[in-house]
Amino acid sequence: MKKRIVIGMMILLAGWSLTGCKGDDDPAEIVLTDIKVEPASLSINVGATAQLEVTPIPADAKAEFDYEPGDVTIAAVSKSGLVTGLKEGETDIIVSSGTIRKTIHVSVSEIYMTDIDIDTSPLLLMVYDAVQLEPKGVPENAIDNGAIDQTFSFRSNDPDVVTVDAYGKVLALGRGEAKITIKHGDITKEINVTVEDFSDKADWTVTTDNLWGEEGDPNMWWAAAANILNTWDEIFWHSDPGKPLPATITVDMKHTKRIASFDYGCPKAGSGNDAVPLEMTVEVSPDGTAWTKVVDLEECPSGRGVLHQFPMETPVWARYYRATVSAVWGGYPFLQLSYLAPSDIEAPEAD
Repeated sequence: MKKRIVIGMMILLAGWSLTGCKGDDDPAEIVLTDIKVEPASLSINVGATAQLEVTPIPADAKAEFDYEPGDVTIAAVSKSGLVTGLKEGETDIIVSSGTIRKTIHVSVSEIYMTDIDIDTSPLLLMVYDAVQLEPKGVPENAIDNGAIDQTFSFRSNDPDVVTVDAYGKVLALGRGEAKITIKHGDITKEINVTVEDFSDKADWTVTTDNLWGEEGDPNMWWAAAANILNTWDEIFWHSDPGKPLPATITVDMKHTKRIASFDYGCPKAGSGNDAVPLEMTVEVSPDGTAWTKVVDLEECPSGRGVLHQFPMETPVWARYYRATVSAVWGGYPFLQLSYLAPSDIEAPEAD
């Protein structure tokens, strides 16, 4: 009897053991039947990148993917499926997992420059002014032969007026008009340049509300208002002794010019500081109507026969300038001023 019980228990245990082991078996592996690659074809620019996204079918199938480039001079592909355009052309990239393969057609294009972005407004320069031209290609990521291309050529049609170097630096050399041409391939932009020279004052006009004698009187040539444009210090503007100060003199330069400073001189004739300006202001205007004060002297330099310079903090563009003298050295009722004009622009130092 005991023997039968023992055998029965052994049979039950064996059955329980077999049942428990069956529950630990792994499920059947899901087999990969296909792969989906997005995008199915690719168009990118040289230097650009794009990511290939690969999905297994069924979605829960286990799979690893390989990427095989075609023409490696046109497009490269990383182990993670990142495609980089290298040069213009077409090629294929093979995406595979086991025996399953997908072909992705890749088209690589260069971005060519379509325009030049630069301000083509006319330039007005003084002799020895320097200006840097800064053209930009449109689009800014334009590519030529696989590299970003922002190269331009520059040319002046009159190097006696302005020159321009290979980097677009313009230098004004002489009075006149010229044209700067900027090119990239068949794309051309032009900038008209006018160069003025302060040393040429032949067409400037001078007027004043206070003059000794009549303007143009051959007997008073040495006292004419226009004498302030002549550096000869033995002729000068002489105000009317019978008309009290202040006295104002105005100069029309005929063209807008850049003014960075003024030169000022008193006549050599006479003795001591007689009748030379003590208190003087200088104003400039683009149109002869709206004036801006640029020099305000409560005590002018008094040396006769000496040329002084009054620099300004910031250069200004103006066509007109005028000086007002409200007091003179020695307390005289008249003034003598031999020179007042914008200074010539100094030549820039060589790089």
